Amino acid sequence: MAATLCSWRDSMTGIVAVVQMAAGDGTADIVGRRWGSKKWPWSQSKSYVGSAAFVLAGFAVSMGILLWFAHFGALDLGMMSLKTLALRVFLISVACAAVELVPVADDNLTVPIVGAFLAKWLLS
Repeated sequence: MAATLCSWRDSMTGIVAVVQMAAGDGTADIVGRRWGSKKWPWSQSKSYVGSAAFVLAGFAVSMGILLWFAHFGALDLGMMSLKTLALRVFLISVACAAVELVPVADDNLTVPIVGAFLAKWLLS
């Protein structure tokens, strides 16, 4: 919620943190419940297909919003090439999907925190 309130429109960090939680985690839940029969050995409530859906949705929606905001001048991507941006956002999406699998803490907190930290480090 802090990322949404503070920086979702003018910061790559805020955008990526919010999108990983909203699109990535949301899609993982929907797809995993419908088609996720094969579960991860350490997390019987999480499926392989749900994790793949997390990565794909988190990546696609993050890239879409970042590029959309940049196109209309609401966000400055700096000198980063599209290829570099895509690779880094993909890595963030994979890391957030991995964090969602860890049954230690509530993923509604850990996913956006990790997404924000990695985005700040990789996209700034």
